[in-house]
Amino acid sequence: MRARRIREAVGRTISGDEGSPQRAGYRRSADADARRLAEAAGTLRSFDRPALVVRAAGDRVMPPGHGRRLAALLPQGRPAEIAESRTLVPLDQPERLALAIRESVPARRR
Repeated sequence: MRARRIREAVGRTISGDEGSPQRAGYRRSADADARRLAEAAGTLRSFDRPALVVRAAGDRVMPPGHGRRLAALLPQGRPAEIAESRTLVPLDQPERLALAIRESVPARRR
């Protein structure tokens, strides 16, 4: 019950009433973030190195499509999904993450 009240209070603070200073400030900030994100995404096509885009299968923050789209923006991008993990893959499944990284890096010739 307490968590619900906290979420509701945060929601009211962030959104405010239509036309409120809080809501206008939040909207300006979100718009600026969206512009910066679009600019950064535009530069990804020039990254000419292999890139592994790892996401957790149980991630509630980053939907599966986001990881695939991010990997597709990178010329040498490859998506990977770590099973039985949530948002914090290095904490939830460190061994599986290490294996995914190891498998994505070419073996060095000696």
